[in-house]
Amino acid sequence: MESPKDPGKRDLKIRDLEVVEEMRIKRADLQSLLLLDAFNKDRAALPQPTPAQQPSAALPPPDPRTRDDQ
Repeated sequence: MESPKDPGKRDLKIRDLEVVEEMRIKRADLQSLLLLDAFNKDRAALPQPTPAQQPSAALPPPDPRTRDDQ
């Protein structure tokens, strides 16, 4: 029950809790954006892998004198 001195006190408390919850949601959204931005910056700073060399160009052709089927 509300006392005669404080009409609507319960409504004010409920509204205060709603405002606090909205602030928590905004803070969580901002933190997630900052974390994603930091992750992307770290990822961009990593050295990029070089393309693989073609293995066929690195090996000389086989010597016909060393074949087993002769």
